Amino acid sequence: MSTLAFPRGVWRWLALLLPLLCGWLACAPAQAQTTLVNTGLPVVQIWTEGRSPVSSRETYLTGSMKITDGSVTRYAAGLYDGTLQIRGRGNSTWDMPKKGYRLKLAAKAQILDMPADDDWVLLANYADKTLMRNMVAFELSRRFGMRYTPRMRYVELYLNGEHQGNYLLGEHLKAGTHRINVTRLAATDVSEPAISGGYIAELDYLEYTDPGDVYFLTRWQALFNMKEPSGSKITATQLAWFKHYIQATEDVLHSNFLADPVNGYAKYLDVDTVVDWFLINEIFKNQDAQWGSSIYFHKERGEKLRMGPVWDFDLGAGNYAYSDARYSTGWWVRDADWIYQMWSDPAFRAKVKARWKALKKAHIDTLPAYIDSTARLLDASQKQNFVRWPILGYRVWPNAVAMGSYPGEVVFLKEWLKSRIKWLDGRINQL
Repeated sequence: MSTLAFPRGVWRWLALLLPLLCGWLACAPAQAQTTLVNTGLPVVQIWTEGRSPVSSRETYLTGSMKITDGSVTRYAAGLYDGTLQIRGRGNSTWDMPKKGYRLKLAAKAQILDMPADDDWVLLANYADKTLMRNMVAFELSRRFGMRYTPRMRYVELYLNGEHQGNYLLGEHLKAGTHRINVTRLAATDVSEPAISGGYIAELDYLEYTDPGDVYFLTRWQALFNMKEPSGSKITATQLAWFKHYIQATEDVLHSNFLADPVNGYAKYLDVDTVVDWFLINEIFKNQDAQWGSSIYFHKERGEKLRMGPVWDFDLGAGNYAYSDARYSTGWWVRDADWIYQMWSDPAFRAKVKARWKALKKAHIDTLPAYIDSTARLLDASQKQNFVRWPILGYRVWPNAVAMGSYPGEVVFLKEWLKSRIKWLDGRINQL
């Protein structure tokens, strides 16, 4: 049989055109499998349909997620492998190169041994070069015994085959048996006692609200953004009831009888939760906690208003260059409006002092040891993270310092907290 003979050079052009021809004929080989780094942490792989980039905080993209255990940190339970929806999340953090994400599953599922749910978050911790300020604060919240502390797990994230670095995968703040456990209001709950709960609200900045959010301003210009019920789910009657409760609380705090044991602020607030929330945020000198943003309240049916859960500490512990929050000395959260008013009451200060003394030795002074153990866990992961995001020698917004190395960042965090705890100890013991 004769063979086809082509002029000289034709084979070279055929070789160049063959990949394009295969594409036209849908005969291109399958995409090579992603090579995963082994840092000992679980690996989360997310693919969006068509490998579309996640570019919106409002619009979800459909995709899939596969979680595999790490070689060191192993959970065995909650290794999800299925469909999901994903969108961006965060306020100032959304403008950073390393993005945070909101995940919604088609049905409730356990994730890395955390209780089953369909709402999850991926926290990037881009500007926190220790990668652990949020995790350390959540650990402190657990040690304080707060009613609910968000569960988080360290993971390696791959998005559409590209390594994104070290992330915290964990629980989105919402109402639920294993989340913020308040009764869900029905539209028909419009009279006492049913209308008295449950509610979740975030004290927030106006510029951080989203389209469709339902919020109100108090007489002292505090903005409460409703999270449960949210949006169109809350009725006008329920919103009016909760607004009246918040306003009554604020009014009594700004009155001459705020400390009255019967009709003062303790009539409306679960004071023990205020003390715990205050101490955790004051230890971290958390920038946003001075009555700004990420300040959560929840109210169960027939009960008083509670503060918490704690949230969002990447701008804490000396990691904010543009206010006095960067310094380890000086009051910060004490000067937040409601806290400042309660501080004038000797009974409130006595509660703060007693709580501090009860927790300091076992649960506050031991934070540096927890930081050391977390740094050891993250050693391989942080190296890969800062290959992906080479920022260790730079002050990215809003860093007050740039230590130039991961161990240096960890030492700064530990020494800042030690100095902070020492300063607070001196002031609280004088109360």
